[in-house]
Amino acid sequence: MLVRTAIAVLLATAFCGPAFPAGQGLSDRIARCVPEPGAAEQVSDLTNEIAKAEQNPAQLFDLYVERGRARITNCDLTSALTDFDRAERVKPSSLPFSTEFYIGRGDAHLRLQERHDALADYDAALARNLNTEDEVHVRHMRGFIRTDQGEERLAIAEFTRIIDLKPDYADAYWLRAVSHENLNDYSSALADYDQLARLRPNDWTGWAQICWGHAYLNRELEEGLRACNTALRLNPNDPNSFDGRGFINVRLRRFADAIADYDEALRRQSWLPGSLYLRGVSKLRLGNAAGAKSDIAAAEVMEPKIAARFAGYGIIP
Repeated sequence: MLVRTAIAVLLATAFCGPAFPAGQGLSDRIARCVPEPGAAEQVSDLTNEIAKAEQNPAQLFDLYVERGRARITNCDLTSALTDFDRAERVKPSSLPFSTEFYIGRGDAHLRLQERHDALADYDAALARNLNTEDEVHVRHMRGFIRTDQGEERLAIAEFTRIIDLKPDYADAYWLRAVSHENLNDYSSALADYDQLARLRPNDWTGWAQICWGHAYLNRELEEGLRACNTALRLNPNDPNSFDGRGFINVRLRRFADAIADYDEALRRQSWLPGSLYLRGVSKLRLGNAAGAKSDIAAAEVMEPKIAARFAGYGIIP
């Protein structure tokens, strides 16, 4: 099933461009961002507006904030923070900070992996009267930060609030499911993946996770098998779905089918220690001791504690 780093995939839906891999350098992260269409033109137009508003501090504040947000969509993140700093400097003392200021600056900090500063801005935004869309966005980002920092229960609280606000917000179910998984609460994760599949019936990812959930929990296995098959119908080349279906077939003691699934998974992705391990277990059950020994040994090289992991699921060679 999903792991904590998969949260980065969903972070990308809230910003321009692809998500950033952990540990990547700042310059590389900025270079990989993909500007939104028209973003550069918007920055240029706002620069002209700023030049015309030099004697109007209140207008300048709003324009710098707007240009900072436009720079985010143009992937010019350090310049975006500079604009928010300029906005703060020119703001008349009688003018309150706007919601757009806090959310925009928080987004810039988060995109630059400055999570502490991003949280401070999002907290300031939540102290205001936010509309539903703004609160959903802020809690989405706060939930990402909490999960990325391993604070899963705090993340779950954020995603639950999003669901209260927007019960049809599919990403919130996905994100909350990942947090439940990271707490080894597979029952709650499965319930959220069920909701994800209900909201996005043509999205193979939800069905693949339902497949895995039933395998982990060792319950309603035929229902899990149907979810695996649905995932593979929607995405016939996903190694994760073959891997999950193999696990279901192990649970059902259909070892020949499990081996076939693991062959397909490993043909598509070689680094799948779970597939190797359970293929070895399946071969052992069918009397192929040499093949079993080879697969299990290879799996243990990739993941030395893999036997203990699967023993926790009740699978022992």
